[in-house]
Amino acid sequence: MKRTTLILENAVMDAIKRESHAAGVDMSQLVNEFLRQGLMQKRSKPKHLPSLPVFKMGKPHCNLADRDALERAMES
Repeated sequence: MKRTTLILENAVMDAIKRESHAAGVDMSQLVNEFLRQGLMQKRSKPKHLPSLPVFKMGKPHCNLADRDALERAMES
């Protein structure tokens, strides 16, 4: 494991102390678990895709479920 120094807000540090005491683990274990969960959640979230414009194009000129009709329409 690597050792590092973090600068935390007082409220965050107090919450970490309370949570670690309640869970019966030391603060390093708790912070490691929180960071691991946060990193995994960030990776697994799908990116928000912008909505694409929609245009009215009228009714299709052939039956889209009929492959032969589609082929004839593309050839003409």
